[in-house]
Amino acid sequence: MGMSGRKSVCRFGFMLILLAVGILFGNNQAHSESMFPNGLIFEDVFKPGFGASVGKVGLVQGDVFIIHENTLVAYPAESDLPLFEGDTLITRKKGRVRFSLNDGSILTLASQTKLVINLSVYDPTKKSRFSFLGMDLGKVRFWVKKLVDFKNSEFKVKTKTAVVGVRGSDFIIIASANRTEVTALEKTELEVVSLAGPENPSEIADFERIVIEQGALPSSAEDIFSEEIENMKRDFTITPKGIEAEAQAEVREIKAKMPAFKGPVGQEPLKLAIEGKGILVPREELIRPENMGEMEDRKPEPPRPPDVVKREEMSGRAETVLEKQEEIHRDHQEKVMDKKIRKELPPFPGKPE
Repeated sequence: MGMSGRKSVCRFGFMLILLAVGILFGNNQAHSESMFPNGLIFEDVFKPGFGASVGKVGLVQGDVFIIHENTLVAYPAESDLPLFEGDTLITRKKGRVRFSLNDGSILTLASQTKLVINLSVYDPTKKSRFSFLGMDLGKVRFWVKKLVDFKNSEFKVKTKTAVVGVRGSDFIIIASANRTEVTALEKTELEVVSLAGPENPSEIADFERIVIEQGALPSSAEDIFSEEIENMKRDFTITPKGIEAEAQAEVREIKAKMPAFKGPVGQEPLKLAIEGKGILVPREELIRPENMGEMEDRKPEPPRPPDVVKREEMSGRAETVLEKQEEIHRDHQEKVMDKKIRKELPPFPGKPE
């Protein structure tokens, strides 16, 4: 083959690679957007749905949207927003959300997931709870609170191929258009039926998995191990990045509002040690042990200027913020250490944190 022939082959191969990449990217984008109905409008200002709230948004990471029933308006999910019967929650790529229902159950949606709260009734006076959720696709971890003294307690999740029934459990569902995978975690008992054969229910318990393919009965339950569970849990880890950002923003706000110090000429002004340990004072004002006697003979100091008092109050707020940042850092370090310990002697997961 001549030089021109080899160049033609190279060009053709390069074009095939570009075409494959384009198709793959297009499919991923289409998959993400296919979760949203046609004609959807995105609005920034949240408006409540109809009826009483059935739950509340907890932590949010990335792009997460709420769509009320019978509407074509999507609102960005934020912490503490109320949820209503008929609401649809959708997470885009790298988006995650954790929310709670009024009965105390906690649900965590991984990226590229769509979940509908079809029905959620919780009446503690009548000892009754009934929830029915629809899951089109994605990954969701369900921590369903066990209500032992309730007369009626049902919690069901329907996917494209199965229905999962539970009264109080911790489990994960991974769903697509033609396949459902249900994994039971600690202290869990589930009843799973295939839409192709609802008269033949299957049961799984702690650390078992079952798969329901489209048009088929549930597979036999298989055991899963702690290492695989830890890998699955990573999909539901939510990083509330706004916490540290809010603390630092408060420090900057305090620093900007600090009034100028009007002290005697020649003295250094008081400085707020945002990065350090509070207030720095002039060296000559430091009290040495050998000068304690002189302090006792001093006359009472005159009232401090209002600007100095204000500075001290603000410095106290700044120290509180710094303590908050240090607490966040300590919690993070403890979680990192806890993960290292779990790798050696990994316990099975309990209620989502």
